[in-house]
Amino acid sequence: MAQEYEVGYRKPPKTTRFEAGKSGNPKGRPKGTTNLATDLSAELSEQITVREGGQTRRVTKQRALIKSLTAQALQGDVRATTHCSPSMRGSCRSRPKPRSTRSRRTSS
Repeated sequence: MAQEYEVGYRKPPKTTRFEAGKSGNPKGRPKGTTNLATDLSAELSEQITVREGGQTRRVTKQRALIKSLTAQALQGDVRATTHCSPSMRGSCRSRPKPRSTRSRRTSS
């Protein structure tokens, strides 16, 4: 008579184990699923028609959003100004000073 398999901690019954070569999550995450950053990037890169100074132009939604926010900030909208200021600080950041090439003296 064959010795029976002992079932216990970290020893599941052989009938309930995953089959070799088969995934434990067969449906899983569908291929091509996008996250928020990808969706937002795709949405902001779409082109829209904007009327500017009597002329119509095609610009990205991102560009139109920035133009609108900047115009509101220039008219004195405090909330628009607070949204614009961090962006301006990042773009106007000065370059770091280059490190000196002189060797430092060490005390003996």
